Amino acid sequence: MASYNRICYLCGAKYEYCPDCANYKNAPYYMQTFCSESCKTVFDTCTKFNMQKLTKEEAAETLAQCDLSRLDSFMECAKRDIDAITAPTPKPKRRYAPSKIVNEVIEDVIQAQSKLGDE
Repeated sequence: MASYNRICYLCGAKYEYCPDCANYKNAPYYMQTFCSESCKTVFDTCTKFNMQKLTKEEAAETLAQCDLSRLDSFMECAKRDIDAITAPTPKPKRRYAPSKIVNEVIEDVIQAQSKLGDE
């Protein structure tokens, strides 16, 4: 019977890993802290995003490849980061239509020139 002696740092899942056992001699290094490569990648992505080493778009692209099915069990700071990364970027509101103002200025200039030509 398996002994689940580790708890994933990101999702809290219990898993088995022993760095000194022959059964795990070829296991990836992340197994010391994370239950899966997906959890490791999610944590790394959130960390790099916070350190501004990844843009929001780059982080979202990486997270799209990860398993987020256990999102509810993730640590709170990771949930907050994932929400920030996956939230749609609001488009800035324009206060005016630049083309309308440009057209009005052009019309004013034309009218001013025509008045100068009439004099």
